[in-house]
Amino acid sequence: MEALIEKLNLSKNVFLKGFTNDPATIYKKALFSVLSSKTEGFPLAFLESMANGTPVISYDIKYGPRDIIDHGENGLLVPKNDKVQLAEAMIKLFKNPDLALAMGEKSRSKVERDFSKEKFTALWQQAIETAIENRDKRINKLSAKPTIEKIKWKNKSLYIKGKADITLNTKDSNKYQYLKYFLYIKTEDGLIDSQLPISTQMKGKKLNFECALDMTEFLNTSDDQSLELYFEVALYNFNKRFLFQVGKKRETANCILNIGAKKHQLKQLVLVSTMKKRVRYFIKKFLGK
Repeated sequence: MEALIEKLNLSKNVFLKGFTNDPATIYKKALFSVLSSKTEGFPLAFLESMANGTPVISYDIKYGPRDIIDHGENGLLVPKNDKVQLAEAMIKLFKNPDLALAMGEKSRSKVERDFSKEKFTALWQQAIETAIENRDKRINKLSAKPTIEKIKWKNKSLYIKGKADITLNTKDSNKYQYLKYFLYIKTEDGLIDSQLPISTQMKGKKLNFECALDMTEFLNTSDDQSLELYFEVALYNFNKRFLFQVGKKRETANCILNIGAKKHQLKQLVLVSTMKKRVRYFIKKFLGK
């Protein structure tokens, strides 16, 4: 980092301050803070900055920034990995310190209102009490055997049609109507993921599903993408993802979509069985290769 600062002739503008035992004082001296992470859980640095009246400029990533920042009010959100807009947002607050100070005051108010110790304590108490009240509704075993019958790629969208056998460890058949189904897609590195709702039709324990998925979120890159696809079922406190099954023996398999960056076309669909064997006939069946 020091070498890069020297190379760009920024030694009079960029400083590496190192570790501090007093972050509150640092935040109070700053006009704003910046978060350029690729992904987060729930960034506590946000709350520290905002609690000290310092607004945050952040990439609009998963998870947290959009839940904390009200864009243009108490901070600024920038499209993920857009370095140009990130720089423009920083320049905007440098040139308009009064705007940054106003955002800082609203940041402090947001933390005091929505993220106080009292609020967190009340939410935890509510969560525990709700869990106790719903003890009899808990599901500790749910299984699904999903299969893909049709896959089609068109205009950056993925169309999928399939079936699934669903089993709950309950004698109450009414609980099946409360099940929710999704397709879960993520990049192999796990930095981008989406839980996507699907259309379903239930007959007994047999489920037919289909969906048309807008894949634009996964295509904003100059590199080819490998995406992993799972079938997800949720009920009350229970949420579980399942591998798809293929072949006459219905082997479970990792479903991997290989998408070309240049023309944004589905180059290959690979299902690798749990025995590490590629199910080549499946590729031929659905993609004509």
